[in-house]
Amino acid sequence: MMYKFILSTALLLLAGCATTQSFTSTMNLFNGQPASRLIAEFGTPDQRIEQDGQTILVFRPVMVNIPIPTPALVSGMGGAYVTPRSSSNYSIRANCRVAFTLKNDQVTDWTSQGKDCPSR
Repeated sequence: MMYKFILSTALLLLAGCATTQSFTSTMNLFNGQPASRLIAEFGTPDQRIEQDGQTILVFRPVMVNIPIPTPALVSGMGGAYVTPRSSSNYSIRANCRVAFTLKNDQVTDWTSQGKDCPSR
């Protein structure tokens, strides 16, 4: 799951601009994740709102860690193949506001707005 998120995020940001579909796919990977996963990825929330038995965590701007893939030769049964592995990474600051809705400490939904991310 983590590999899919990192790969999706890298492709999204390396493409130069965020399309609605790719940004949505990337953010949807957080659905079902605990609040600790959001904090590990984005840092301390800028705002925390409690309403109707739900918690909303707001992050702005969003810092996204992008791995720099390095090819690695892997061999095993059936031959050898090249697979990407992360050897280092860099951070990109996306100028947008992302709000995640949590119920029982699990992400149930999200919204975004700002020039670097499409609204949903």
